[in-house]
This record gives sequence, structure tokens and C-alpha cells, in this order.
Amino acid sequence: MNFKLLIRDDEPQITQLFTETFTHSEGQEQGELIGHLAKELAHLIDQKEVYCFAAVAAQSIQGIIFFSQLDYQTEESVFMLAPVAVHPDFQAQGIGQALIKYGLSTLKNLKVEIAVTYGDPNFYSKVGFSPITEATLQAPMPLSMPQGWLAQSLKDSTAPIKSLHTKPKCVVPFQNPDYW
Repeated sequence: MNFKLLIRDDEPQITQLFTETFTHSEGQEQGELIGHLAKELAHLIDQKEVYCFAAVAAQSIQGIIFFSQLDYQTEESVFMLAPVAVHPDFQAQGIGQALIKYGLSTLKNLKVEIAVTYGDPNFYSKVGFSPITEATLQAPMPLSMPQGWLAQSLKDSTAPIKSLHTKPKCVVPFQNPDYW
């Protein structure tokens, strides 16, 4: 398995993988919703505010993750991991975890200090995320499942997450409350 950065021109493959994956696991409505989110994010890929990484084997994209910047208007560099998809044919093989670790390592090399995500604590704890409260880091939108707000320090994995007391700005696609 290899990892690579995807670019805006990869949008059709990105949209298809997210739509298929979420339709398979969550139903058609959710598949279309997350597919639309992935399409919007793909149009923003710039390797500055939005990164998209893929796990590729035998010329086939098996999984894709996005990282987008959260601007807390401080010196700290914070990126959010979301969404994440591994094609149904390749799930339960460690591809998602390996892809996330690769993406986090790349961001760490780019001097990103904090990574956050919003999802299943049982899954994301396997790749270093821990639950946080909005007293530590506010989310850009109201959270429907506050227990799913998770973070990790990319600067020092043993250090607690530094509290940032401002509400962050996020990329436009995540300003839709349906994703929260």
C-alpha cells in the first residue's frame, strides 16, 4: 500500500469513494450527504488549508482522508480530520488507521501542532486521539454528540492539549450544521 496526496482534479474519484462507502454503511441519504461534502472539500484542496490523502494499492484508491484548517486566530496550527472513508471492499484491514497515521505524520512534519476530529472515540483512540471538551477547544458548530470531539497534540504526544478560548473558523463546507 502506498499513500499519496490527492489534488482537485481527483474530485470525481473522491466523491465516488465517499458516496459509495457511506451509502454502504449508512444508507443512500447519508451517502449522498457525505459524498457532497467530499466533493465540496475536493474543490478546496490546496495543500495549505485543505489536504487530502489516499491509500492506494494496485492502482486502486482504497481509502481517503481530509484535513482542513481550523483557524482559532492564535499562533497554534490546528487541523481537523474529517471525513474519513475506506471502500467497503477494503475495510477491517487496518487501511484507515495506516492512512490516518500517515496524514498525521505529514501534518506534524508541516509543523501543525494540534489535530482534532469528530467521530467514534473507540476508533479514533487507536490513532492517538483523546476526548476533549469545548472548554479546551471549541468546535466551529454546535456538536450533536459532544463525546465525539477528540484531539491530539502533534507537537508532544504526552502534553495536554492547550486550551484555545476562541471559536474557530472552518472551511465553508463544514459551516453546514448537518455535518455536526
